[in-house]
Amino acid sequence: MTAEIALLNRKAVALAADSIVTLTGHSVYKTYDSAEKIFELSRNKPIGLMTYNNMEILNIPIEIMIREFRKKFNEDVPKLECVWAQFTDFLISESIDFANIQDYQKAHLTYLITPLFPNLEKASDIIFEIKQILYRLFSNQIDDNISYQNKIGDFQTNHGQQIREIIEENKIKFPKINSCIEQETEGFMYIILLAFNLILSRTSSQLMTGIVFAGFGEEERFPALTYV
Repeated sequence: MTAEIALLNRKAVALAADSIVTLTGHSVYKTYDSAEKIFELSRNKPIGLMTYNNMEILNIPIEIMIREFRKKFNEDVPKLECVWAQFTDFLISESIDFANIQDYQKAHLTYLITPLFPNLEKASDIIFEIKQILYRLFSNQIDDNISYQNKIGDFQTNHGQQIREIIEENKIKFPKINSCIEQETEGFMYIILLAFNLILSRTSSQLMTGIVFAGFGEEERFPALTYV
């Protein structure tokens, strides 16, 4: 668990974080107390970031990724929130050459959706159960506009097969869910919709790397903070 604090007033922002990190592998947990979680993004502008949860992105240590991003960072951002857009573009460009990107994405989806499988399997109506979950967790995010629907279509194109594989790998344990893909029922489309909204939400998995940006954009009179 990471403990981080950000204090803001009208003049400055102060960041503090613990240095504990836990690494897991093959059911072995190792804890170190020398992790670096606060980074300076610019020597010329007051912009920094903190990290939490997974200390790797695409299986690369976060400090290496941040050092690489710092070389390409355009410091003249009007607002702090623009830094995230740059960082996202950087990660996308880096992932193009990442050999195991499909496995990484599938592992992230597995962590997000499989905890919901037991309840879906027990439900008398899987579609109704998914609708209830969507309403309970994402009622403010669901949108019927064309842009939202197009994004779901893109998500299905890019990740539908991965979700299908996750379900098939668990078919002995969850036969009712597996029947949704075997019979091409509407239930599978709702599972896609559920996974899509989990990705958009702040629901985290062990693979999720949290980022906190803090500081001043060129047009900001007071310090700002944003996190993902």
